[in-house]
Amino acid sequence: MPSLRARPIVEGALLAALAALLGLASFYTGFGWPLAIPVLLAARRHGARSAALVTVVASGLLVLWLGPLAGLAAFGFLVANGLTGGWALRRGWGAAACVGLMALAFLAVTAAGMGAADLLWHSNFWGQAWRSFANEVTTHAALFAPAGVTPQQLLSAVRTLLPVAAIVMAVGQAAGVYLLAAGVMGRLGEGLPAVPPFAQWRLPP
Repeated sequence: MPSLRARPIVEGALLAALAALLGLASFYTGFGWPLAIPVLLAARRHGARSAALVTVVASGLLVLWLGPLAGLAAFGFLVANGLTGGWALRRGWGAAACVGLMALAFLAVTAAGMGAADLLWHSNFWGQAWRSFANEVTTHAALFAPAGVTPQQLLSAVRTLLPVAAIVMAVGQAAGVYLLAAGVMGRLGEGLPAVPPFAQWRLPP
């Protein structure tokens, strides 16, 4: 019995170390999708508590190795794509519902992170990026003149499309994480609900 009780702890420690190593690799490569797989695997095998411990330990290691910003960014990614996805899988949700929930969680975590940065460091990264983009558009206004487009019109169009672009990015990322996790976890005997063929995809009301 003691060995059975210790197994989730040992597996959780190994998965946390693996998630931290994947986070370290993603910091230098820019490819972070595999980072969520250890958390999803922990949730699938041992439940939400084990997945939460894997998330906290892995994020703590990344804070020590890469600094607070990188560690907190990894924590947000793991919460959105690992913990949330694992919770949905434990409740028996299908692939589409799981991906949708992961996408919503990522948008929520991103918004919370931006709000926290503004509150703690008085730094609005989104606003700074937008002002930089607007300055570039204004500076190169001559490039759009032949098409009859003014900088104000272009900025207005981009501002209108930004929410759509954010949603598409979040859904695409969640789908990529899910498909990658399904391929890896299927080989480990922890298969995820299958993704239906593309011809059967339907937008929710």
